[in-house]
Amino acid sequence: MLAVGVVSHGDRHLGKEATQEGLMKKFAVVAGFLVALVAGSRSSFATIRTWRFSGSVCQAIASSRLQVEYNQYGVFNTGSTLATVICPLPLNNATSSLESMTNMLAVIVYNRSNTTNLTCTLLETDTTGGTVLFSQSMSLSPLGPGSSSRQFLFDPSSAGGAITGVWSLQCNLPAVQSGDFSIVSAITVQTTY
Repeated sequence: MLAVGVVSHGDRHLGKEATQEGLMKKFAVVAGFLVALVAGSRSSFATIRTWRFSGSVCQAIASSRLQVEYNQYGVFNTGSTLATVICPLPLNNATSSLESMTNMLAVIVYNRSNTTNLTCTLLETDTTGGTVLFSQSMSLSPLGPGSSSRQFLFDPSSAGGAITGVWSLQCNLPAVQSGDFSIVSAITVQTTY
């Protein structure tokens, strides 16, 4: 193997090959260094993870079970009174560092009532469920039968810090109106780590 810049026996062609080989080695060393630098400092870059849930993950509380149904559009109220559903948000921590709920939580809903607001509350509780660590509510005014979807955009950044508790969404769905249902259709959560 020849070193860079060494020309043996006056052969210019051999020196050119040696120079190219040396440049390739330098390039490989620099590229390896950059890969090691980026891999070693991964923790300094924030990674965003997006979680998507159908409204069908939501479960009716005991008093609402007989009037809540599910389909490809999510969870909806078929009864003549307000129904309450709780949507667990199973945000697991797949990394060695704790994730942070700092970006956003979006909920797609339909309020097809003429008289009642559709409300959702984002909750973080301790692992026993006994202490509320964070709570934020949003409400959608009645839009009537045939109305299109709307989006709640929650800002959980004020919860501060890592996801240490249990997150859920609790929604109150208005009664069926002229055969049209109020629906929790989809939930999107973005976390960073």
